[in-house]
Amino acid sequence: QRLLPRGARVKRHGSDGSGEALDALVGASLQFGALILAGTLFHRLYEHCTCSDGALLLEDCVDDDYETCVKTGGHITTWVSALYLSVITLTTVGFGDHVPHTKLGQAFGCAWMFFGVVATAS
Repeated sequence: QRLLPRGARVKRHGSDGSGEALDALVGASLQFGALILAGTLFHRLYEHCTCSDGALLLEDCVDDDYETCVKTGGHITTWVSALYLSVITLTTVGFGDHVPHTKLGQAFGCAWMFFGVVATAS
């Protein structure tokens, strides 16, 4: 412990509220980052290639495995498009240019938007 002159006051970290605000910002950023990472992993690994276009199936497309799906014209989700889809869905922007193609992906997207609103509100 450091000795201070008589009458000197020590300003504690966060006593003016700036430390608490910084902690809240870091916490929210980490939470948002973790949600974006989880969404990116889901969209890339689960919907990496699909023959579904939401409610419709693509003609002559077979999604038994990745290679067959790609060769027969399935929708391919790259890491970049999975990240983009995760961000626009989590922030509820949803331009409509990238959408989940499977029923599970659409259900995930609904829950995903809810988590985005909760993360933003907190």
